[in-house]
Amino acid sequence: MRGLSELFSGEHRRASLLAATFFVALFVVLAVSEILSLVTLRVGQVAPANIVAPRTVVNTPLYQRQKAKAAAAVAPVYIADPTALPGANSDIQATVRNVLAVQAALPRGATTNDAVALWGTQVGLTVPTSVIMAILKESPATITDLAQTAENIMASVMGGASYGPGQIPNEQSALDEEAAALALPARAQTLFLEAVLNAAARPNLSYSASQTQRARERAQAAVPQPMIEQGTVVVQAGQKLTADDVALLKDLGIDRGGFPWGPLLAAFILTALFTAATGIYLTRFRQGLVRDQPRLFTVVLLVLITVIVGRIVVGLSPLLVPLAFLATAGATLLGSRVAIFLTLTVGILLTVVLNLDPSATVMLVGGSLAGIFATGRLRSRSDLLRAPLGIGVVNLLLVFTAEILFTTQTAANVPWGDLPIALVSAAFSSVLTIGLLPFFETYVGVLSPLRLLELSDPNQPLLRKLMLEAAGSYHHSLIVSNLAVAAAEEIGADALLCRVGAYYHDIGKTVRPAFFVDNQMGGENPHDNIAPSLSALIIASHVKDGLAMAEDARLPGEIRAFIAEHHGTTVMSYFYTKAMEQAGSESVNEHDYRYPGPRPQSRETAILLLADGCEAAVRALKDHEPQKIEGVVRKMIKDRLDDGQLDQSALTLRDLDMIARAFVRVLVGVYHSRIEYPDPKEIMERRQVGHGRMARRSGQR
Repeated sequence: MRGLSELFSGEHRRASLLAATFFVALFVVLAVSEILSLVTLRVGQVAPANIVAPRTVVNTPLYQRQKAKAAAAVAPVYIADPTALPGANSDIQATVRNVLAVQAALPRGATTNDAVALWGTQVGLTVPTSVIMAILKESPATITDLAQTAENIMASVMGGASYGPGQIPNEQSALDEEAAALALPARAQTLFLEAVLNAAARPNLSYSASQTQRARERAQAAVPQPMIEQGTVVVQAGQKLTADDVALLKDLGIDRGGFPWGPLLAAFILTALFTAATGIYLTRFRQGLVRDQPRLFTVVLLVLITVIVGRIVVGLSPLLVPLAFLATAGATLLGSRVAIFLTLTVGILLTVVLNLDPSATVMLVGGSLAGIFATGRLRSRSDLLRAPLGIGVVNLLLVFTAEILFTTQTAANVPWGDLPIALVSAAFSSVLTIGLLPFFETYVGVLSPLRLLELSDPNQPLLRKLMLEAAGSYHHSLIVSNLAVAAAEEIGADALLCRVGAYYHDIGKTVRPAFFVDNQMGGENPHDNIAPSLSALIIASHVKDGLAMAEDARLPGEIRAFIAEHHGTTVMSYFYTKAMEQAGSESVNEHDYRYPGPRPQSRETAILLLADGCEAAVRALKDHEPQKIEGVVRKMIKDRLDDGQLDQSALTLRDLDMIARAFVRVLVGVYHSRIEYPDPKEIMERRQVGHGRMARRSGQR
């Protein structure tokens, strides 16, 4: 088979090694799953026959429920809080100090409004205005005595009864009764005293976690162990296993018996078929992905994570298997087509391995496809929140219909408990996706479209620096990005990567912006006063400077490649020619006037090299007729091809022709001829002259 032979060819040696590693890892996962199934029965499985207890054991699930119920019945334990009374007294003293401060701060002749306002900001007690004015007229000694009285009442009430957190109203009532019983000489004093006491009231009991726990442990210890006697029917034939049934059957040691040689052979065959199918698909339809080691490794990790997590959660519910995680993460990191392929193949694999029923498979695959479509056009990470909504809606619909189609259920008796699980499944897969995307981007090295979109933001520090310090180079980068995007879309390359790479390719020019014609704006050219060899070094250094800035900013390797390769090893012809004119052609080494490279290693960086050269060449033209633009573009592409700059880029001659047409289309639009609009003043002058002539003619007549 051609696909398999390509998979193990020299070009795909590392990919073949990764495929072999993937085969072994997936087989181990499936084999371990089969071995664990010796003692693991799934929730929801229908018992084919009566299951009888082979020995007497404790009914652990029932025992645990009874203990939990006994613990829940124990009321929380509260103990005396030694800090309650000192804290209340402290509040009382603080209130009195504030009242005395208000007295001292009020000027003589202050109005009632002034007093009430100052009271509200300093004291904060809510009492009638008459009480405020009466208390402020009392002597400081009287107010201090009231504070001492309040402390005595608080000590009496707290010492005479216990008050928990929910009994503050009872405590306040007792405090009011004590204050009223004193029969103070003024009603205002009593109201003030009650307000102070109510504000300082607090529980004198605090919750004791340790004593509550000990009380619950004693209650649990008093629960007798329920036993299941040998010979008792544990599960009836046709009964669906619950989580308690599965736990009980584990305690009983009920399993298939014997080593599962047959299931292991089946796991080996399934692994081989899945690995072969994936390898053939990728080598025939996604060869670029095979050459991209981080993305190929991402395929392996996504499949393994899905299978492993699915094996873990299937015991809770088959609907929780995170196939939608594989779909949404795959669509984001690898593209929709690869994600659809993986969703369908892994869905079949999981159905066989986990023995999923048809309704669960329909929901998982349908919800996963909805997740792929929901993440089709991401513009930010927040757009990933669309995925759980789409997955959840589709899950609900499919669970409802699948239960009716594949079982004897009707709409009236569908197990509605599966519907919340369908929503939880959507949320679970989306949480996995959002949580693991940074791992793939940072540690696996996959440059996702989301990361590219973030890097394309003009407010990124490097792009803002380029815009402010080298405005001409920034404008040049924008035009080059439009050229690169048009060409990439024409030949099926990564247009978004081309756009972002074009944005950053000239950031090194911000180190010495005045030495680049983009930023000179018709001013003095510093290269006129230095040797051509030094000019060449300065111009070439913008690549090295750009790489250093990109590394400091931790730009992804794919973006740094655009900076390093956008000139390849081309000759700086202007300075090379100038050097030969000054020193003679024999004494000038062409190598000294070439960029350091490397040459473009991908179609995307090769497109940028061509777009960069074509934009500069066309901009230098005085006549921007479409025919001349096309001539310059095709000559530039031919020169780069003849110079060997495209040898390592995998571009074909057909690609180059399509790229040329795309460049011409964009450049003609950029440099199209414009209508010359006349000066409004000239129009008015012409009209006035015309009116004068007509008037003279009328007079002559």
